[in-house]
This record gives sequence, C-alpha cells and structure tokens, in this order.
Amino acid sequence: MLRRHGFPDEHVRQLRYRLEEFLRGADLAESAFIIDGPGLGIGSHLVALSLLGPKRVSQFKSVHSVSASSYGVLYSIAWHLDMLSITRAKIDSFRRDMKKRHNLAGWARGCRLLLRRLSGASHVFDNDITEEALAYGVHPNFLKVRVSELPENVSFWAYCIEDRELCEIRRDSRFADWSVGEVIRCVPAVKGLYAPLRKEGKTYVDAVASPELATCYRDLRNRYRHVLFLHTNRDGIRGNTTFLKMHDTGSARTRIQLDFLYFIFGMENRDMDEAIRIALTQDSPI
Repeated sequence: MLRRHGFPDEHVRQLRYRLEEFLRGADLAESAFIIDGPGLGIGSHLVALSLLGPKRVSQFKSVHSVSASSYGVLYSIAWHLDMLSITRAKIDSFRRDMKKRHNLAGWARGCRLLLRRLSGASHVFDNDITEEALAYGVHPNFLKVRVSELPENVSFWAYCIEDRELCEIRRDSRFADWSVGEVIRCVPAVKGLYAPLRKEGKTYVDAVASPELATCYRDLRNRYRHVLFLHTNRDGIRGNTTFLKMHDTGSARTRIQLDFLYFIFGMENRDMDEAIRIALTQDSPI
C-alpha cells in the first residue's frame, strides 16, 4: 500500500487484455464508458484511454468522466483534434512542473498544507492550477473550445452546491457555452482541496461531493447494454458491467488519502509518473 512500484509492462499487457476482452463482446454503439475519480496518484485511466485511442473512445454511445479522470478524457479529445502539444521534454519534466505549480517545496510546506486541509479550510489550492495542468500538454486554443464543440458522446460530471444536484456537462446541456478551461476548473475541484468554480451565482465542485453519485452510477449502468467501468474499488464482471480496478492496492479511500500525502510532500509517485509517460508515448492503440 505504501510503495509506488511504477507501471510495469506486465500491467500494460494485463490492461490491454482486459480491454480487448470487453471489446470482443460489446457493441460500442450500445455501450457506456465510465471513469471513476482516480485521486491525485492513480494513472491507469490515462493508459486505458491511450490503449483504446481517441477513435475507439468516440465509438462508445456515451463516455462519462468524474473528477481527475477529466484530464485524461480531455487529453484524448485534444489528441483527436490534433491539439496536443506534448513533447518528450514536457513528459520528463511533468512531475517537476506539477510541484512548481502547486508550490510544493519540502516537508515544511507539506505540513502547512496538511494542517490547512485538516483544519477545514475551504481549499488548499486555487482552481486556476487545474487549468494550468491541462494547459501544460495542449494547444492554448483548446482551453477556449466550447462544450458545444466537444464530441456529443462525452459527459463531464460536477456538483452544484447551491442546487444540491449533480450536473452533466455535455454539448446539449445548459453548460454548452462553457469553455474547456471552465470545465477543468470545476470537474476535478475536490471540495476542500481546490477552490470551486464560481459562475453565474453558482458554485461547482467535483461530483464526488454529491451524496447521489453512487445512484447516478447505477442509473447509468442500467441505461446501456454494455458498460466498461474504470473503478477505484471494484473489479470483474457484474451483469452488463465490466469493472476494471484502477490500482492494485487495497482500499480506494486509503489509497487516495496516501496519494494526497505523497503529493503535498513532493514525494516520487512512480505509479503516476510512469502511467503518464506510457500514455503520452503510446503509439499502438488496440
């Protein structure tokens, strides 16, 4: 649980096999692809998206992204639109740039951030950092793309605090005029970690804050003939749903909390670092 061994070739082969197994039995035109919130240190969804490739992702009837999985989905869309601006140098310096962006400078800074989090501060980081993180690997104009211009099968989920409801951000929704930059400022904005997005008198945060998220997942699974679900806890086939657990450690809650500590103390997380490298250099989708 404490160690981060990286993302070895064997894990990539296993993930490829599981995805191929799902694809052999599924009609993508009647299938949903759901990606659970991976926290700050799980990167297998990035590898899964790169193995599927943007063309195949576009063939699903619907794709549903929650929390930090939105980075991977948006990178996949940027790839499809030829708006990625990632280089080998950027890949190699990703972790260093992330630490700089969050001003993660040693144990003293990490302890102060942890105390803020434990003391119930409204947030630890500003939400413009989430937009900067996406901007690191995409063309600047991609951040200006409107939701109405995104693929029609893609949905991003957020939670509106005032309305106490989950919000599905998609091209035919009331959020159609939002920009990609605004989407990434709210969808991964974990309550208490990143400042929320405030827009038109409403406050939007990560969908994980909603008590109805589990119900939403169930309703989505019941809506489609086949479902591929990258999940933080479940694995295996249950009814119409193929669950792929996104990490090989135990409890998702414990894993995500430990990844947060790795992050704020600037510790090396080879699981995430290698997943990012594999995903961004993947040249042989299934």
